[in-house]
Amino acid sequence: MFENIRKLRLEHGLTQKELAEIVGITQQCVNNYENRSTQPSFIVLMKMADYFHVSLDYLCLGKESLHQTPADPRMTSYTKEDQMHHQNLFATLPVNQKRTIDNLIRMLSGSDPHSGNSGAGSSG
Repeated sequence: MFENIRKLRLEHGLTQKELAEIVGITQQCVNNYENRSTQPSFIVLMKMADYFHVSLDYLCLGKESLHQTPADPRMTSYTKEDQMHHQNLFATLPVNQKRTIDNLIRMLSGSDPHSGNSGAGSSG
């Protein structure tokens, strides 16, 4: 993960400070990630993956293709059957995975996953 953060930052011609500003953390946090002192939070990883247009698998593990493929046009509609299927799958998950999914949904919708308020706070 650490090598990929640095590699992507350099490929995009960004300084640590510029990347920090983009994802809402301090330059010191980016430095700590790249020097393996600390690990980024899930929210920071999501923001980095989104900015660099890579999957979390690539960012964290180096797996999958570097760049995300365009969305499947068949996925533009979300039916009641889809919703029921996902609810059934969600019900089978352990609590920690349910919390992760809940946090992801809140982040994608613009709500702070920790307080339930709008707008994501900075994590580092």
